[in-house]
Amino acid sequence: MSFLRATALLFFAFALSLAPLVTGQTGPAAPASAPASAAASASPAPAPALTSYTELLKPSLATLYATLADLKLDKWKGGNVRTEAEHDTASIVDDLNQKMPDLLKNADAAPTRIGAALPLAQNFAALYDVSLRVLDAARIAAPADQAAKIQDTMNGMAAANRSLYDRLEQASKVQETHIGDLETKIKVQQDAAAHAVATAPPPPACPAPAAKKPAVKRKPAAKPAQPDSGSPSGSGSSAQPKPQN
Repeated sequence: MSFLRATALLFFAFALSLAPLVTGQTGPAAPASAPASAAASASPAPAPALTSYTELLKPSLATLYATLADLKLDKWKGGNVRTEAEHDTASIVDDLNQKMPDLLKNADAAPTRIGAALPLAQNFAALYDVSLRVLDAARIAAPADQAAKIQDTMNGMAAANRSLYDRLEQASKVQETHIGDLETKIKVQQDAAAHAVATAPPPPACPAPAAKKPAVKRKPAAKPAQPDSGSPSGSGSSAQPKPQN
């Protein structure tokens, strides 16, 4: 009975976290619109609207939680089968309370990024596998009505899992289209730049430097002739004859 009480308390906590989703108020869907609008403004063509991961998975997750909370394990046949079912049920409840809310929030914050949704897909697949073990145990040890309820829950989980992978495929196509548009835009810009370089006019030729005129050598000025001191007509004065006695 202590296990049932703990399960009921955990179910109450999980129900509070999913309350906006159950009432139709998709809280985590708001961040998804902002990246979508930003991507639409950056890409040439607007990305199509994609369903949020929370809206896609919330019905099956809420049903799974409610089914586990309603299990009456004390009415199961005792033995290892029931013990393993109790362990698996507690593991699922713990995962739904601690891991799944953050995974949904991160995936919704980047609706077209596959990398942001892969952890969510992996965790959902792990939940599905553990829930299958609980179903197998219920078929052996649980009353027929409880086993049938778990079977219906698993059918919903299987449908949600297929929808999840379809959603991942849609996001992959949007991402590929966006990358292709960016590559085309970059190629157009590169071609335009190459064409502009090819058709640009050649730069004006630089004028040839003017030839230097040869320097004219000046002749040195002629020096005046020096008078000869031994000449009878030196210094311009006439020689007077010496008188004779």
